[in-house]
Amino acid sequence: MAQRIGIDVGGTNVKIALVSDKGKIIYSNSIPTRAEMGYEYTINSMKDAIRDLLKETKMKAADIEGIGFGFPGQIDCKKGVVRLAPNIPGWVNVPIASIMEKELTEVYCGNGKGKTALAIGQSLRVATQGKSVIVIQFLKGRDQRSLDFLQDVDNLDFKIFRFEKRECCYEDLTEEEKAEEKSNILNGLNFARKVVVTQECDFLVLDEILGLLDCGIITVEGIADILKHKDESMHIVMTGWNFPEELRPYVDVITTLNTEEVHPLDANE
Repeated sequence: MAQRIGIDVGGTNVKIALVSDKGKIIYSNSIPTRAEMGYEYTINSMKDAIRDLLKETKMKAADIEGIGFGFPGQIDCKKGVVRLAPNIPGWVNVPIASIMEKELTEVYCGNGKGKTALAIGQSLRVATQGKSVIVIQFLKGRDQRSLDFLQDVDNLDFKIFRFEKRECCYEDLTEEEKAEEKSNILNGLNFARKVVVTQECDFLVLDEILGLLDCGIITVEGIADILKHKDESMHIVMTGWNFPEELRPYVDVITTLNTEEVHPLDANE
């Protein structure tokens, strides 16, 4: 079910709400405008409020169909520019749409299943909107080809890369085989860095890159170095079991999927 976010920007407060496709308010909040701090401060506060909304409602960015704004003053709706907001000092010719469209870095983590499925589903939605997608999969070997057909779908700019040479997953290899495969995985990481630096796509999925931390193949600093080169027009999604807190400054949205084991006796209660 598509959800939308409405944001009402006033001279004193900014009101934000999550609205269903039937117009029902699901969640609402209010933050101070703090216009004296400049429009950049207010916009960053709105972005933080959206992240809080997603966290509180347990929703993902992919679930949001669109964001609508209300401003007092002169608005160029076609260009998404606030020409003049008289009661909000400093809001003159502010390109609110382009600023808010700057893309995020997201993480799907936890011991639950479905992290890759969520990332792929999100990337497919983006691809159908005419944007370019690159998926780089780690630790899954070359036998995980169930997604390869997406590369052949007409009118989709969708590419999948795997750098491991062996058919089976990394965890099933012998220590000797893992040592050989490590160099291939490092090639994949170098390619990921190149994609980010050169802005080769609009949407990048780094599937199981967090798992490389658990395997000792890459450090937190190595992942941070990739994310530091991210342009604001690129959306990045990372997946894996464990998310290190050291990466939090480089990430906008974290979604944790956990599987809870239920004892058979408990299930019958």
